[in-house]
Amino acid sequence: MKKLIALALIGLAIAAHNAFGQITAGEWFSKGREYSRNGDYANAIIAFSETIKLYKPDQVVQQAAAYRWRGDCYFEIKNYDAALADYNIVINRMPNFAGGYLLRGNAYYQLKNYDAAIADYNTYIEKVPNEPTSYASRGDAYGAKGIYHKAIVDYKTGLEKGYDPSTYSVDKSNKSDMWFLGAMYMEILVNRFLGKSDAVAKYENWLKTASDKNKVTRQEIEAFYRDNVSALIAGVVDEWLIKEPINNDTKRVTNEIITTPLAEFYLSPTQSNFDKLKKNIKIVIEIVRLNGFDVKSVNGIENLQRYGNQGRLVYSAIDGGLLNDIDRYQSNAETQELLGNREIAQILRQIATEARNWQLRTASQRFGINNIGNTEFEKIPWNKLVSLINVEIARKLDNEVWY
Repeated sequence: MKKLIALALIGLAIAAHNAFGQITAGEWFSKGREYSRNGDYANAIIAFSETIKLYKPDQVVQQAAAYRWRGDCYFEIKNYDAALADYNIVINRMPNFAGGYLLRGNAYYQLKNYDAAIADYNTYIEKVPNEPTSYASRGDAYGAKGIYHKAIVDYKTGLEKGYDPSTYSVDKSNKSDMWFLGAMYMEILVNRFLGKSDAVAKYENWLKTASDKNKVTRQEIEAFYRDNVSALIAGVVDEWLIKEPINNDTKRVTNEIITTPLAEFYLSPTQSNFDKLKKNIKIVIEIVRLNGFDVKSVNGIENLQRYGNQGRLVYSAIDGGLLNDIDRYQSNAETQELLGNREIAQILRQIATEARNWQLRTASQRFGINNIGNTEFEKIPWNKLVSLINVEIARKLDNEVWY
């Protein structure tokens, strides 16, 4: 009843001023801000609507400000469609106003249009890269889509840039919310493995702040992490492999030799589990680089020296170890074919075929996989997959597997 009376009074005020004296756009704008700050969003919306009517078409900045404030009021009363419409106008009138994209992203998020929300958060972050709250918001949008590894990256980035973990509200039944806590727990485990005590202390403090505020126990966080980290790792790998033009055998073997030990490491980041992953990656590298493949055993390779300068150059490159993977043999075969050197191209293709067969036999033996299929080991993106979860672990692996 009080709200109805207030609305009636402001309606009378509008009518009275229309009859006896016009309130200016600026005065309506000031009234709207005052109503908004006092939580009287209904009257604020009326005031901002009057503001919009009175501003002249060339007062673009002033109009955009009124639409922005009215959009905020609609957002507060959960009329997200109306808020979105106003934020659209703000962006249309002032496309360089970074805040418009953040506000519209929030409206899209509430309307469950998560892709549009992420797109707007991306634009805002490009324009304002050091504002921490936007990363947490984008993390929530990724989490709502079930892309938890991207949510985790954003949560960690937001925290590192100054996001206050005490402001985050956690619903224990919401996986994305729990991964906000799980992300911090993961960083504690990983940094403890890396020997970074300062980082461990920092994340322990943030985790305690967030968990105490939301009444989530350490036991609940650890149980959530144990129950979900393997699925998180599998999701990262699956999302990447789906986008890549690789065959099903390569995807299957990648999951067996990379995904599984990677998940075991994050479940329990010990030196032993790290070494298991590192060993598999080293084997992949050796197989890709054809370490142990006797190229001189391929029938016809000595004949290369009979085919003029090109044949002698190719033989010299092979003898000097310059052609040390299947892609190089195949690309050189194509080049020789274009040059009209079909005999050389045929020998190079034969080498590539026998090298692939050697790879498959060697991998089956060293990994203990009976059904190796037609796995293309050069297409296993181990470094990219590890980097998607933690760049420092990827860097440590990269430093160690080549030596």
